[in-house]
Amino acid sequence: MPRERTRLPKAALHILQGAVPNSIIFGYKAYTSSREGIRFLVYGFNAERGNLDVVVEANHLGMMRTGAAGGVAAKWLARPDAKVVGVFGSGWQAQGQVEALAAVRKLERVKVWSRTAEKREKFCEKMRSRGMRFRAMNWAHSCIPMALKVQEPISVTWRRSRSLETSSVTSPPSPT
Repeated sequence: MPRERTRLPKAALHILQGAVPNSIIFGYKAYTSSREGIRFLVYGFNAERGNLDVVVEANHLGMMRTGAAGGVAAKWLARPDAKVVGVFGSGWQAQGQVEALAAVRKLERVKVWSRTAEKREKFCEKMRSRGMRFRAMNWAHSCIPMALKVQEPISVTWRRSRSLETSSVTSPPSPT
């Protein structure tokens, strides 16, 4: 089913629906986006009775799901001996990406670049408890091995490198 969006001048509502075949659950994820942030809720219904069985605050769930896609890609596409990862961005989705990659590879170093030095430093400080070396990089290209090509503004052409797997994450367009 396609994603449905309702936009107003200061916010947007996004709805995605689905079902688990041969199961008794179906539902939808609804989230709002505005300058104040993004908020996610998942609604699960019993497909036999039609009852609403669960409402889940899904910000963390969405971060894990998005990160898991990068983890699956790394598991099957990255070299088995990859130990270094470059992360573009230091927002909440970056945490899920790193955690998923660490679940499928024994990471030793994580290089982080984002547009704001203070945010990338704060992200690295927070993530250091994960048992890896995190380093905030001053330049985006410092996160990319020579085997990759960078096209502005940070569009990466993927190539398998000796030590790095890259994947990308996009976010929904801003409501304004």
